[in-house]
Amino acid sequence: MTEDSGRGRLYGYFALTAADTAELRARRASGTDADVLAWAKQLAVGPANRVAGDNRAWEPLRHCLAGRYQFTRGEPVFGRRDHDLRLLDVGQVAEAAAALVGIERDWLREQFERLPRPALSDPLIEGPLLLRNPEPVPGDDVDFDATWERLISLVAFFAQASMPGARVLYFTSSRFWRPARVEAGPDGAPQVIRPPYRPEDYRVDPSSIRSLPKNGGSWPFDAELDERDGALYDWTEVGRFIRGGRTWVRLTRSDSEYYIDVENADDRIGRIECVDPLIAYWQARRADQYPVRLED
Repeated sequence: MTEDSGRGRLYGYFALTAADTAELRARRASGTDADVLAWAKQLAVGPANRVAGDNRAWEPLRHCLAGRYQFTRGEPVFGRRDHDLRLLDVGQVAEAAAALVGIERDWLREQFERLPRPALSDPLIEGPLLLRNPEPVPGDDVDFDATWERLISLVAFFAQASMPGARVLYFTSSRFWRPARVEAGPDGAPQVIRPPYRPEDYRVDPSSIRSLPKNGGSWPFDAELDERDGALYDWTEVGRFIRGGRTWVRLTRSDSEYYIDVENADDRIGRIECVDPLIAYWQARRADQYPVRLED
């Protein structure tokens, strides 16, 4: 479960060296998306030329530029639902630099003033989200000034990245993934905010089980769970039960709310079954550590 409400989620572009690009392709080829994501997040604090920031803060600019530049272009290089990673080749980087150059402040303000108010598109859900707090909205000078500054940063980034012919990695949280989150309630105490149930939010991510062994694994079952190099080490056990005379272990991942059942077959990994999304939803509800508020 995420500990934020969508703010603070990284959104940005990172210029890649030839070595960076090779590393990205190697990690992607390994089939372990967690490694790709961890490596991409390191770029946010590394020496790479980059332009990044809060996901929601970039939304006004994304909408303003919709007819001139599409932020989601590029080759998809990530298979999980919670983030969108795309690789822009040299030609696409040059096209982006050309599309963004020469945008005038008056033109951007005109686009900005056309944005719906008081509604803004939330980057984590589909459709408009009415602002719940008295924050700047489209039309307020302070909000437009921030959007203009983000455009200046984006123009400068692509101008610099296109000069040596660099590739660029686009990195953002998925606009359609809606995890539960923890926020402070009216009394200041933490509470869990859960969006309405959707099966896709609790369906097992196929990439998460792609690398699990299909032939029993290398070690005894519990060693696969406990040892750092074990096939199940990245998973967390939430319970055990008996079915068909066999012990099954229900597992989840710390950053997700989907579950798998893994059969202990003579002390080896046996069958692996995905837990039904509705059952996963109720399993996640039972694991909530704070009072829950269900969104409409």
